[in-house]
Amino acid sequence: MNAPQYQRYPMVMKHPGERPAVISQWVWDPVPAGGVPTTGRHVPEHGEPARFQPVTVNNADDEEYHAAQGYRPLGGDAQAFTQQVNDNIVNRKPPGYAFSEYPKWVDGVLVQDPGKPQTNFQEYPKWVGDVLVTSAAQEAAMKLKAETPPAPYVAEPPAAPAMCEVIVNGVAYQVPAAVAAQMQPTQEPPAQSAQPDQPASKKRASRAPKAESSEGEEPVKSRRSYRDRTGALASSADAVA
Repeated sequence: MNAPQYQRYPMVMKHPGERPAVISQWVWDPVPAGGVPTTGRHVPEHGEPARFQPVTVNNADDEEYHAAQGYRPLGGDAQAFTQQVNDNIVNRKPPGYAFSEYPKWVDGVLVQDPGKPQTNFQEYPKWVGDVLVTSAAQEAAMKLKAETPPAPYVAEPPAAPAMCEVIVNGVAYQVPAAVAAQMQPTQEPPAQSAQPDQPASKKRASRAPKAESSEGEEPVKSRRSYRDRTGALASSADAVA
C-alpha cells in the first residue's frame, strides 16, 4: 500500500476573528396575559453575515496575501502529517492499544517501570537453550560461543603406503607392499616321492674324460668320429673292387 505524500497546497487558512452568520427568522410573540394564545404574532429577527470565513490557497502568493489579512494556515507541518499517516493508515494501532514506555533498553541494560512495585525477581539460574546457566558471565560466554563461527575443516592427507624394495634383473625398485607381494615368485610344489612298487629309474653314468698323458708316455689316440669311419670303409671297398 502506497502511503499518501505530504503536499502543502491546496491549504486552508483560518482567521482568529472568525464569526458565523446569524440567520434572520420569525419568532412567536405571545399575547399579553389573559389573552387567547392563538392570537399571537410573528416578529422578524434581523440576521448578520459571517465574518472572516476560512479560505483555501493554492500557492505561496495566495498564502502571503491572506496572511497579511490575519489568516493563519491550518496544519501545514510535514512531520505532523507524516505522523498522522503512520498512526492512522500505515501502522494503525489495534483497538484498546495504550503506549507503554517500559520495559526499555538503556545502554544495554533492561530498565523496568520505576512506577510499578518491584518484586524480588531472581534471574539465575535459568535455562538458555539446553544448558542451565547460573550467572550472567556463563550466559555471555554461551552467546559468544554461539556467535563465533566454527573453524574451517581441513582434510588430512592420506597416509603414504609402505614401500618395499624389489630387485628385478639386478636393479632395485621401491614399490608398495601390495605390488611387491604380487611380484614375488610362486613356490613350486614339492616333488612327489616315488611309489614303493615302482622301481627307481637308473641314471646312466657319464664317462669320465681321459686324463692327458704325462711326459714320456705315448699320447692316447682319440676315437674317430662316425663320419671318418664310414668314409674309411667306403674307400677300402672301392679299393677291393
